[in-house]
Amino acid sequence: MLTAGWLKDLCDALSKKTMPHYKSPTKKNNRSIFLLALLCLTYYLVTTYYPSGFTLNTPCKVLCVEIEKDSSSTIISLDKAKDISILYDKYHIPSDEQLIRNGDKLKLSNKKDIVIGNISGIKSMSLGIPIRINSASADDIKALPGIGYKLAARIVAYRDSVGGFQGLGELQSVDGIGKKKLNSIKEFVNLD
Repeated sequence: MLTAGWLKDLCDALSKKTMPHYKSPTKKNNRSIFLLALLCLTYYLVTTYYPSGFTLNTPCKVLCVEIEKDSSSTIISLDKAKDISILYDKYHIPSDEQLIRNGDKLKLSNKKDIVIGNISGIKSMSLGIPIRINSASADDIKALPGIGYKLAARIVAYRDSVGGFQGLGELQSVDGIGKKKLNSIKEFVNLD
């Protein structure tokens, strides 16, 4: 019959005959085993009991903006309208400047010039911000699921030839986008 100390007894027996350098388990080893078991239990509980649509990357509640200054960039999440005015004050954005929208990228220079563009497609996807299909580059569009560079280039070429998309359904006019592909990407794009 096996007792609680059977593993220790086995290790002690083996260490005496076959492994003279072997040391029996210590409190430190026991703590490591306990932490590993706790980690496994946590993983099991999280994967079993979290709601089915839960994602760890939470989309921005009101506004996500990327600030690029001196070749470094930061993404700021603003939860309240008051935070937007703080952003304008912090980066000295004039009040007559166009309104900042979710997914904007502000390029600030030392000359106090501000260029407003879009956050990249990959960053938009990771933040849960729809990609602006009427102003996105081919590189941004290829971040969409199932869209490669060639199809993204065809989307941009079609968009430029018609002066922009009037509705998301118009994407089906692009060669390579059918109903199925449109349904798979429409939640990730919007019109500007």
